[in-house]
Amino acid sequence: VKTVPGHGRNGYITTDLWVSPDGRRAVSGSWDRTVRVWDLGTGECTHVLAGHTEVRSVSLSPDGGFVLSSGNDRTIRLWDLASGACVHVQRDLPADVHTVRYVCDGRF
Repeated sequence: VKTVPGHGRNGYITTDLWVSPDGRRAVSGSWDRTVRVWDLGTGECTHVLAGHTEVRSVSLSPDGGFVLSSGNDRTIRLWDLASGACVHVQRDLPADVHTVRYVCDGRF
């Protein structure tokens, strides 16, 4: 069992957590408006990905290279973990997106 510091001390809750299949990395989303990537070996946060309002859901791609996230802003974002950049935003969805997930072959 590994404990990581979380998203801060301001009462923000972690809304979703995804652990990589190899157990080396975790991705979390929070109402603090960030997605965070964690190295589970060291417990350190390696990326802070910002762009949403409150984050509702996160999902790590099967190959570990990308993260999907959704928030209360009616968007889905695709993040490249090599660079930490947001590489695609699906905007103007009809409602907040509560859950995003990859399927086994890497589609979302």
